[in-house]
Amino acid sequence: MTSHTRSFRHARARSVARTGLLVLVGVLVGGVVRPDAATMGNERAQAGSRQRLHGLLAERYRLCKDIVESLEPLVNAGRVDIAERRDAAIAMHRAEADLCATVDERIQVYENMVNVLRRHEQQAANRADAGRISEAEVMEANVATIEAQIELERLRLAREASR
Repeated sequence: MTSHTRSFRHARARSVARTGLLVLVGVLVGGVVRPDAATMGNERAQAGSRQRLHGLLAERYRLCKDIVESLEPLVNAGRVDIAERRDAAIAMHRAEADLCATVDERIQVYENMVNVLRRHEQQAANRADAGRISEAEVMEANVATIEAQIELERLRLAREASR
C-alpha cells in the first residue's frame, strides 16, 4: 500500500471517527449534535483534494501508458534500448497501481507487471545471446523482475494480514 493511500485512509478514518464521536456525545447528553460548519468545510476540502489527487494520478498513468506505447516501435526498430522500455513499463504499472482502490486490484496490476518484466527478461537474454547487449543488462532485467515480485509478495502479505 502506498503512503498516499495510507494517509488518505487515515484522514478518512479520522473524519469518520470525529463525526461518530460527535454523534455519541449527542446521544449521551440526550440531544442531537451536528458537526459544525468548520468540520463540514474540512471534509469538503478533503474530498476536493482527493478528487484533484485522483485526477493527477489518472493523468500520470495516461502519460506513462502513452510513453510505453510510443517506445514500442522504436524498440522494434532498434532505436531505443529495451531497458528504457522496461523502465517505462514499470512506471506505467506503478502509476496504475496507485489508481487502485483495493489491495486485490493492486495485486492484479503487480501480477501483470511481473509477467511483462519476465518477457523483458527473455528479450534481454535473447539480445545478449546475439551479442547486442551486455550480460549486465540482462542482470538489470532480472533485478527489475525480482523487485516487482517482492512488491507483489508484500501486497499479498498485507492482504492476508488484513483478513
